[in-house]
Amino acid sequence: MGVFKNRLYVSGTKELPLAWAIPRGCDIVRIDEYDNYEVVVGPNSVSGILSGFYNPFNVYAWQIQEYENKLFVSTFDDSTNMQLILELLLANRENIPLPGWIVDILIGIYELVVELLNRFRYPFGFNLYVSKNGVDFDPVFLNGLDNRYNYGGRILYVDSERDLYIGTANPYQGLEVWRASQCGYYYGKNDNDCDFEAIKEELEKRFTTLQPYMPQIQKFLQPMFSRYIHKRDE
Repeated sequence: MGVFKNRLYVSGTKELPLAWAIPRGCDIVRIDEYDNYEVVVGPNSVSGILSGFYNPFNVYAWQIQEYENKLFVSTFDDSTNMQLILELLLANRENIPLPGWIVDILIGIYELVVELLNRFRYPFGFNLYVSKNGVDFDPVFLNGLDNRYNYGGRILYVDSERDLYIGTANPYQGLEVWRASQCGYYYGKNDNDCDFEAIKEELEKRFTTLQPYMPQIQKFLQPMFSRYIHKRDE
C-alpha cells in the first residue's frame, strides 16, 4: 500500500498459495480521510481498468509509491511460475492426493497455460504502471526490465536525494536494483500482440471444472509451495 494525494492505496488478492497457482488479477482500492473507499483497479472501478490491469497474471500489486508527484505501482507477475508449477505437478504426479482424472485435468490445464503464454508472446516479468492523477494508469514497462525472471517489483524506494530505486524479486537468478533517472524513465518494449482476454477466458473456463475440488488442491499446493519458498530463500 501507499499514499498519494492524501489517499491510501491498497492492493488486494485472493488467498495464498491458491493465488499463485490459479492466476486472477489483483484489485486496488483507495481510501480517503473519512474512510470512504472506491475501487481504482478492478470490477466497477473509477478508472475502468479491470483486475490486474487487465492481466490475470498480475496477482498482486507489490509496491505502491509516490514519486515526482506521480503514483507508481509495481506488480507480482505469476506467469513465469506456470512452467515451474507444471514441472512440480509432473514430478509429483503419483503422490498427489486427488483422483487420477483430476490430476490429469490439472496437468492439462498448466500445459495449456504454458502453451498459451508462448503462443500469444506473453511479456514475461513484472509490470510497472504510472499515474498522474491516481486513477488513469499507463504502463512504464511490462517485461520485468527486459528479464522474464524478474517476476516482481519488490521494492520501490525513494532515497534522501529523491532518486527512485527499483528492487526486483528474482528467485531464479538473483535480484536486480535499478535507478530511475530524474530526466526520464526506462520504458521497456510493450509492442506485443498478447491477447490477455483470450488467456483469461481459457483460464476461467478450465479452472471452473476443478472448482469443487479446490480445498483438496489447495491442501496439496500449500506444502509444495512452502518447500519451494523455503528453498528459494536459503
